[in-house]
Amino acid sequence: MRRRACSPMSRHRQTRRGLTMIEVLAAVLIVSLAAAGAIATWALSTKVTATKRVTDMGSYVSLQQIERLKAIKYSQLSYTSSAQIEWYDKYGNWLGDASSSPAVTTGFYQAQWTVVAKVSRYGTTSDENLAEVEVKVYDTTGTTLYEDIQTLLTFGGI
Repeated sequence: MRRRACSPMSRHRQTRRGLTMIEVLAAVLIVSLAAAGAIATWALSTKVTATKRVTDMGSYVSLQQIERLKAIKYSQLSYTSSAQIEWYDKYGNWLGDASSSPAVTTGFYQAQWTVVAKVSRYGTTSDENLAEVEVKVYDTTGTTLYEDIQTLLTFGGI
């Protein structure tokens, strides 16, 4: 059997191993795109988590304020034509109402609440009225609404 004579150049091509520059650049591009996507996702997830905590605490504050109002005896619950304001810190702790100056300066959430007679049986204020309690929770400046919650109360409170 005869062997074919190979030129030195063809022998060099057969034994050559490794990657070309184009293959290396393509691999670097794919890895860079994957890394950029992972970093963008991580940054967004940390921002969303912080925002969700503030929003969830606003919901907690609104429920806490509703419970505070439901605990008042029905006969002592006063109907309001304008919103009353109470302040809470960023952990949901009650600080005071609008008349207490430390609460206004250190408060993180403002809970605005109203009590309105929805059904007045005799046309006057009595224990047989059906009252609507509404609580809206805003940020300190009153521009961002976190929660708006209503409930109905009748004689006996809860």
